[in-house]
Amino acid sequence: MVNKVEEIDLFRDTPVRYLGYANEVGEAFRNLIPKYLVWLSYGVSSGYVLADTADKSYRVYKTDASPEKTKRVTLSAVDTLLWQSFASVIIPGFTINRLCAAVTYAQRKTANCALKNPWIPTLLGLISIPIIIHPIDNLVEGAMNATFRKWVRHHPKPKDSDDRDNLFQRKIKWCKVLNVTYFYALMKVVPSMKRDLDTLNILLSCDNLCHDCDEQ
Repeated sequence: MVNKVEEIDLFRDTPVRYLGYANEVGEAFRNLIPKYLVWLSYGVSSGYVLADTADKSYRVYKTDASPEKTKRVTLSAVDTLLWQSFASVIIPGFTINRLCAAVTYAQRKTANCALKNPWIPTLLGLISIPIIIHPIDNLVEGAMNATFRKWVRHHPKPKDSDDRDNLFQRKIKWCKVLNVTYFYALMKVVPSMKRDLDTLNILLSCDNLCHDCDEQ
């Protein structure tokens, strides 16, 4: 039983995985916050990527006693860096960025004042994050298996079927808890944030929105 607990990957099988999506939160808020905060969110995600890379490399360094130890440590580092860069930063960041941009574009085309609320792209972006996490992880895993890992003949050590089943059930449980907490927090926090940000001119007043509509 102790061994199975040790097989849990802190950076991929626990809620720590969500730190890799800090930049998606930044992208969702891009239209409402200073740009440096968006880049700061990318710094958090990049830190997560580097931490996971170091963790995977160190695991190989500790356990591999073969003559090709240095090569395997290097391949493990490169594999993790590529996987996390695409699965945690590049693809999800691009996805949320384009989603929010598309919603913003649609808002400019509509004459409905209610649909011009600047919080709508942010809320849709935030709601999308828990939905895209695991599909993107699986997509990157399959792409890595078919390309880089096949070319260099390096595959991370797979967990046995029992471990995979147990971890899968844990991940489902964590996702349910986190997603419920996530949506509840949005419902409670966003309205108060909206009221506070009104004083900083980040949100538009209803009068200004209607004035824009009249001008069009």
